[in-house]
Amino acid sequence: MGSRQYGARFGTAVANVGDLNMDGYEDIAVGAPYEGMGAVYIYLGDKSGIVFEPVQKILAENIDPRLKGFGISFSNGADIDGNHYNDVAVGAFESGHAVVLRGQPIITFQPHLTTSTSRISLKTSNFSSRACLSYAGSYVPNTVDAIVSMTVDLAYGRAQFVSEDLKTTNTHIYEAKIRSTEPHCKDFQIAIKPGTKDPTRPIDVVMKYEIINNSKADTSSAGRQQSSTEDFCMHCPVVDARQPTHVTKRVAFETGCKRDICEPDLIANARFIGIKEEFVLGEQPTLQMEVEVMNVGEPAFLTRAILSIPRVTPLVRIPPTCQDATDKHTTGTHTLVCDFGNPLERNYTINVLLNAQDVPVNTNNLSFTINATSVGNEVNAYNNYKELLLPIRIHADMTIAGLPSQDQVVYVAQNKSIRKDLMLNHTFEVWNLGPSKVETAMIEIEIPHQLEGPNGAQIFMQVFEPQLLMQSSPGTVTCEPEEPFYYYKLEGSSKGDVTIEVDPTAFAEDDYQESSVVKYSIVSKRSVNPEVLREESEYPPSSPNFRPPPSNRTLYLSCSNQKVDCFKVKCFAGPFTPNKSRAIINFKLKPILETVEPALDKQDIILFSSRGKITLLRIITSRTINLACIRQPITGWQEESQVLGSHAVNVLKTMDNIQHNNHIVMVGFFRRKEKEELEALTKVCIRDCKEVA
Repeated sequence: MGSRQYGARFGTAVANVGDLNMDGYEDIAVGAPYEGMGAVYIYLGDKSGIVFEPVQKILAENIDPRLKGFGISFSNGADIDGNHYNDVAVGAFESGHAVVLRGQPIITFQPHLTTSTSRISLKTSNFSSRACLSYAGSYVPNTVDAIVSMTVDLAYGRAQFVSEDLKTTNTHIYEAKIRSTEPHCKDFQIAIKPGTKDPTRPIDVVMKYEIINNSKADTSSAGRQQSSTEDFCMHCPVVDARQPTHVTKRVAFETGCKRDICEPDLIANARFIGIKEEFVLGEQPTLQMEVEVMNVGEPAFLTRAILSIPRVTPLVRIPPTCQDATDKHTTGTHTLVCDFGNPLERNYTINVLLNAQDVPVNTNNLSFTINATSVGNEVNAYNNYKELLLPIRIHADMTIAGLPSQDQVVYVAQNKSIRKDLMLNHTFEVWNLGPSKVETAMIEIEIPHQLEGPNGAQIFMQVFEPQLLMQSSPGTVTCEPEEPFYYYKLEGSSKGDVTIEVDPTAFAEDDYQESSVVKYSIVSKRSVNPEVLREESEYPPSSPNFRPPPSNRTLYLSCSNQKVDCFKVKCFAGPFTPNKSRAIINFKLKPILETVEPALDKQDIILFSSRGKITLLRIITSRTINLACIRQPITGWQEESQVLGSHAVNVLKTMDNIQHNNHIVMVGFFRRKEKEELEALTKVCIRDCKEVA
């Protein structure tokens, strides 16, 4: 009770001041002299005793700022001015004042608000209302001036008052002289706006009223009184503070529901048409989402579904019943608001078409949400919300193919001398058969270039800086050796960076120039699997007609030979658009046959093999193997000097590795009886390509 302010000394004085409001029950006054400059609380009585909430709080500063210690003492209630309402004297001991609080007549308003109907249909265009007001009280004047404020459907604006001059408004305010003996009434015409869509909320007609022309009293909870210098109006009434100040009449729509407000039970659901478990990027350009809202309760009015759609799958077109409500400050999602019926009695379905061509390849899943709403009181709100999580998968068929400069190289050394101008081209081509786009692929290439001999490791293959090209793509190809390595350079050129842009014409067969060493460092020997043949079999040959030469007559210069060190380079290329983009990596190679000669012994054929491997930088579903090899034989006979064979590209639809092979037959160190025997080396398949899942 009181303000509960520490040190206020609430209850220092308590007095029975009589029946202040003429309701037949005595009331009390309680003082709190140290609450500010002092305060007095008025508590009314009723049939059960004293009402704990004060009906009035009177502060000293609202009476006279000179008062101090107001509420230290009270007199008994007594009518000192003859208006039949008790007055009370209050002491303010610190300032030495006594204040008389005078009682005024109290009236109780008696409003009566009616409408011409209690229920209307959706086709109803208007109805009428009557507002009547009177008052009652003991020893009150015969008339009072009041101000009445009428409002209709102020919250939703579906109805308006229509005046005699056909003006419409939601609020009508007027003054009236009210008599105690008979009510004052006023009639109103109310029009319902055409196209009203929300019939679940009743139309509220509200009548508010208050007394006017009573400047002598304040009926607020603070109870501010006029100062002592003003004349007191002992017959001016005040309104009973316990009585309501407004009355409401509701006119409900006929909705088919048990109550004025319907209780629907909405269930949101969604699925992607034609997709069972996951969506593979690139398989189809669009996504079609079916959205359904079911209602298993009472009719649902103004039913809507709010769809949240990732921005990476924009709408192809907006359904007729929907509108874009995307917040311009939101970066991650589109918001679509769709009307699902007014009312929705059973279920409603729409299809939303989305563009799936711009989904980033690093996307793991896409989240779509549906939230169904209506203006009724939802029975089970938990099933109004549905999240649809679509897993995204990348299915790519990456292919690597090899293009040697010749299937086999044949040369003649009539004076048993070794040619020093022999040049080879090993070209790796990488592309994607789809269906998904691949952002970046790592291409690892190994080229044999050193041979371990009695005098240590010696270089037998000079490697020149690769020529790089990305065709039909805005991307690039970059290559870098795994360990410190300086490329050889053609005479008349300078060493450039490892990563270069190459014109497509750079791959034309040109006249090779004599090479010289710029600088090199020995690449450490790789650890190899002792099962050489099995490892080589994992790399398919560069030509399906390739047949290995007889092993007892062949020196294998490949990365599977433990005596061979390989130069390793890593290349990064992308993006790869299915059936469009192509990465090309071309190595110019110059064999140093003098280095190989001591290792030949009784062998008369050299098989040189380089190989490449693809690794995707993100785990995806792939239908390819990422190992392959290019084999290129170099051979010759004594009868003539010529180059046999032609450039060939082997497109391996189930392989992503390629190996280049060069058969080298050293003229002057062997004899070959038949030219046809040499040509047959490249015409028979070594084995079927081994498919790796």
